Amino acid sequence: CISQHCLDRFDFTSLPVSWPFHPKGRDGEENFIQWLRGRDETTIGVVCHYNTIRWLLQNAVDDVPNCHPIECILTDAGKLILC
Repeated sequence: CISQHCLDRFDFTSLPVSWPFHPKGRDGEENFIQWLRGRDETTIGVVCHYNTIRWLLQNAVDDVPNCHPIECILTDAGKLILC
């Protein structure tokens, strides 16, 4: 399957109405945390850039190897912490 031909296989209904617009600066990450808090799932996989995960974890990780899972917990207060 090649790029656009695969789009019909994805469920985009859970994306916010603002997608694909991405707010500039930290508003985007804060909006993302709020969006995560509103999800019903108990386990969610997130793929993001190096600096994004470091910011979300308040620099609790020094090195983020490519394609390496980092297990975290999202608290009721909206803080992402390492397990």
